[in-house]
Amino acid sequence: MDKLQFEFTILSGQDGKSNVYALTSISTQYNKIYDFPEDSQTVGLHKELIKTAAFAKVKNRLKTRHQVKTVWITMTSELLKVYVDVDGNMQFGDHFLEEIHDTEYFKQTEEKFALEKFTSRNTNAKVWIKTS
Repeated sequence: MDKLQFEFTILSGQDGKSNVYALTSISTQYNKIYDFPEDSQTVGLHKELIKTAAFAKVKNRLKTRHQVKTVWITMTSELLKVYVDVDGNMQFGDHFLEEIHDTEYFKQTEEKFALEKFTSRNTNAKVWIKTS
């Protein structure tokens, strides 16, 4: 594999107030998409990846929660060791990554951007829009 496409997102931190850069999926040049489990998404766990120039540009680009940026990154030998095993399987750490099929990926993307219904308990529409 010459290069892989990485999808980065800014998610809410555990405290609900902070933002966290997350690696949510990897795509191959053959349009196969692999999902990262939630416990492996924080970019701090991806030490080789955050050293790349591409990640520095992504970090400068992503500013608000739920923003998404996908970038192609050329695989160095260090990155290959982390994300692809000797047989060409996508991995991270001691785990294989799950392939997402197009319908599953669409459903996950749709769920990310679904807004909570505006109800009478949300008295201020501006606040509701900003937090949704």
